[in-house]
Amino acid sequence: MKFWKQRLSQLLRWYNYVVAAVLELTRLAGATRYNFDSPGISFTPDNYYSWTRIANGKGTINDARYLVHEIAEVEELLGIKQQTGFDFIGIGWDNMTRKQKRQWQADFQDYYIQAHGKALEVEYQFVADQVSVATKGKISISRFLAAAIDPNRDEAHRYMLVDGVPLEEHPNFSDWQLRSQEIAELNRNQRMRLGFTINPTLAELVRAVKQIKLNSL
Repeated sequence: MKFWKQRLSQLLRWYNYVVAAVLELTRLAGATRYNFDSPGISFTPDNYYSWTRIANGKGTINDARYLVHEIAEVEELLGIKQQTGFDFIGIGWDNMTRKQKRQWQADFQDYYIQAHGKALEVEYQFVADQVSVATKGKISISRFLAAAIDPNRDEAHRYMLVDGVPLEEHPNFSDWQLRSQEIAELNRNQRMRLGFTINPTLAELVRAVKQIKLNSL
């Protein structure tokens, strides 16, 4: 009896793993189709390089951040599609009249801004989580702080909502930005792993964490 209980427990773990893997592949496929096929967005060189590095096993936390954002954005757009019926992929785009295309673009832009803001929240929660992982919980920051001090990307300042207003209009925004120069107290091993000889600022730490190779985790 004990053997069969253990066997059943093992099978259930494998089942849950397979279900989770299929779900992730489905979500990734949705993000891929959105990036490549939707006429509403541009597939930029940075996007291409992120896909290429990940496919070649050379991806970084920053590349994963991009995918996290795209998957979250697609999930938000799918929710909007369920509520409104709007097809954000733009199936039938080539057969639309000029007037229909203009209307589709206008509708897409409204829904995109809504979904993009939510995706930025998920993206910067991911970044904040990775800072905590890289420092073994020693440095813990909020997604709002991560977005405010990110030295390479300020898009969240305009589009991520905090308490109903854009991040850059929030009363605490200037205080969050000032914390970019706050010193992060790391131990020697943590500094070496992240490429520092002395303790970095929070902004430097965020930049370094985003460059960690996925295959080193």
